[in-house]
Amino acid sequence: MDYICAITGSLSDNETPVTETGPLGWVKITIERQVPNPEYAQLQAFKMAVAEQQFQAVKEQLPEGDAQAEAEVRMGIDFSIRAQYAALEATIEEYTSQYEEVYISTPEEDEDVLEVLNEIRDSLGLLDGQVPEADNDEDDGDDDDDADDEAEET
Repeated sequence: MDYICAITGSLSDNETPVTETGPLGWVKITIERQVPNPEYAQLQAFKMAVAEQQFQAVKEQLPEGDAQAEAEVRMGIDFSIRAQYAALEATIEEYTSQYEEVYISTPEEDEDVLEVLNEIRDSLGLLDGQVPEADNDEDDGDDDDDADDEAEET
């Protein structure tokens, strides 16, 4: 499988080992969203239609204006329909997952990729997981170590 960086459009190197999350060192971003399962919704609509059809077929046999009798008949029909389709309904999940996945090339190898990835993390509130920027300076001009040494001597 070819992996394409969502930021640069570059392809993964064929010599890079591939793990379960993609090429070694690459970042895999997965978005999962739960949505109603259309098949489950269709089954519910079908059950309601069948129940209504059965009620209309027996409604004429009920005493006119007897709300309690109507409610009892509706309940009996609903129980019957639920029992009739229970096995089928048990095989259909009420919700289904939608997935979107993208891959980002090794951020430590490209400053632009690193910057975009850290912006994404920042916008999603994932600051603690930022990839640290590469330190190309051996001497960063930080003289704190010298100050610590002087403090220890006194």
